[in-house]
Amino acid sequence: MNRTTLCLAAKRFLPAKVGSRRITVTCRLLFMELIEHTRNNAVCWPSMRYLADRIGTTPRTLQNHLGLLGQIGVVRVESRPGQSSLYTVSREVMDFVRTFSAATYEKFSGTYENSSPRILKKVKNQDSPLPPAPAAAKSTPPVQASGRGGAFLTSPSQNQKRIAAFHELWAAYPLKQGHDVALRLFLSLDHARRLPAMETLLAAIAAMKEHDSRWQRGKIPLLHRWLREGRWLDQPFSEQIKSPSGSLTVAVEAPSDPRIASLQKQIAKLTSASPVTNHAVLDPKFNELWESWGLKQARSAALNYWVGLSEASKERVFNDAIDFIKSQPVSWPLFPTWLRQNA
Repeated sequence: MNRTTLCLAAKRFLPAKVGSRRITVTCRLLFMELIEHTRNNAVCWPSMRYLADRIGTTPRTLQNHLGLLGQIGVVRVESRPGQSSLYTVSREVMDFVRTFSAATYEKFSGTYENSSPRILKKVKNQDSPLPPAPAAAKSTPPVQASGRGGAFLTSPSQNQKRIAAFHELWAAYPLKQGHDVALRLFLSLDHARRLPAMETLLAAIAAMKEHDSRWQRGKIPLLHRWLREGRWLDQPFSEQIKSPSGSLTVAVEAPSDPRIASLQKQIAKLTSASPVTNHAVLDPKFNELWESWGLKQARSAALNYWVGLSEASKERVFNDAIDFIKSQPVSWPLFPTWLRQNA
């Protein structure tokens, strides 16, 4: 079953909207996958995980789209205990797919021109003195890569370079979990030109592994979250611990590698020139809390949450944060996490 038949079926039987809900590209891809797996039998039973891996999304998202397809009446879902669900494509859709697939097969197999009375046969001049026209050079089709925000087209060479760059980043990252999600997000961010140079990412990971006490204790975020939140701008955190004598000591020393020191200077320069810092200057309370906070990471998330608070909430949270800072905690949480818990 060719892709053209599936696209035409999705275009013919799926509307643009169902009520106030829009039929997205993911919903159309799910409809096409179900038709393809029926193999002209109108029934299939692939698992949600298999379909999600084929399309590049999550099973929960596909379950929401199955409800839309059921409202339209093109797919019926039957739950089976202990097994994958049974999907039945409507008769109208299957009749259209069978008819169009047969016509396409006749056209490209050579029987379409001889058997169809609707097409006028072209009379070919076998005695033409002209040489046959040269065959057109075949161009390499673009490869479709699905990102988090949708699908985009890229050439095979560009896609291979991006995948190779991600594998280099994956090899350097200490937490090997969430590979597929991180790969899709990396391709999407790199296509949108929202990632710095690979040297900057690798140097930031090396600095955090060597000098951040939270990373050394195993508190490492997943790679896709690290990329989505722009955590390459984080500064290594030196957690304070209590020595046997009762005094506070620093668990991690300042970085001695000149490359890491220069990277921290670049990060500080980028942070001072970012719109988030300019916005924070307008709110002196947030500035004061951020300068006094022990763990200076995830500044953008903290500022976005702070801006959404009311003036009364800001005053109350500010006083609570001052009391928390004066208590000199041994373990500092992330500032946005503390805000969500105490706002």
